[in-house]
Amino acid sequence: MRDEGKMKDTIDIMEELFNEIYQYFKEKEKYVQLFADYDTKKEEWFQGEMIKLFHGLKERGVKILFSGKSCIQKGLSEEIRNLGKALGKKYRKPDFILELNGKQKILEVKAFSIQGQRKLEEYLKLNSSLKSDFEETMKSPIKEYLLIFAHSNDNIVGWEESSEKLIKETDNRLKQIKKKNINEKFIISLWTNQLKEF
Repeated sequence: MRDEGKMKDTIDIMEELFNEIYQYFKEKEKYVQLFADYDTKKEEWFQGEMIKLFHGLKERGVKILFSGKSCIQKGLSEEIRNLGKALGKKYRKPDFILELNGKQKILEVKAFSIQGQRKLEEYLKLNSSLKSDFEETMKSPIKEYLLIFAHSNDNIVGWEESSEKLIKETDNRLKQIKKKNINEKFIISLWTNQLKEF
């Protein structure tokens, strides 16, 4: 793990965290290729690896407040505590609630495998298996982030075109703020809604 001091409080600290995620999973490339070869997404594996990554970044100002089902730390903001009610639900349990240099961030994690007849555009559209994740991000009254891991046993083509179509389909309520290729078969992408930070 690189040690460069605390993460900078930039315009969007999530972009800096995204770079850490990219570097971490770049070293896991062979594992992800196995998932692609056997056509499995293993979303829980990505989430587990991210717990390990975030724990390793705690000296740089990264703290896990919530992961999956249990609160690891107390002190959630009122906006986050009331998020389920704001979305018309009894409660809201995102994959991660992080504290980055004192600022709380909601992060959802999705992974999908593009194989055979399943094309990229079947995922990057509003009416897809990611529909609920896209809609919750758009409807949230606060800033939320959606991290997508996409892998295939063949080169992934058409990402930018499919992303632009999704953005138009959501009337620009979603936007892709970072995207990097580990290789031509493995992409990591960070999305958010258009709300300002609270």
